[in-house]
Amino acid sequence: MPNKIPSNIPKFEGNSGEDSTNHIRSFHMWCLSNSITHDSIRLQLFQHTLTRDAAKWYLDQPTTSHSIFATISKELLLYYQLPI
Repeated sequence: MPNKIPSNIPKFEGNSGEDSTNHIRSFHMWCLSNSITHDSIRLQLFQHTLTRDAAKWYLDQPTTSHSIFATISKELLLYYQLPI
């Protein structure tokens, strides 16, 4: 895990009209391009991509409910579904 969070890591605020699917994809591609494949590191980094309302959402998550990146990304996608 890097000592400092890189400035080019994608951010997600949770604003209306923001695409959570795009954020998950961007974060996944960012991790791959930086050779970050371990879920424990991705989970730690992911929380730093969330700001404002999305950060509040993350803080409300049960601390033990997400041991792999797939579960937290699924919860984010469910919570921030785009209106149909």
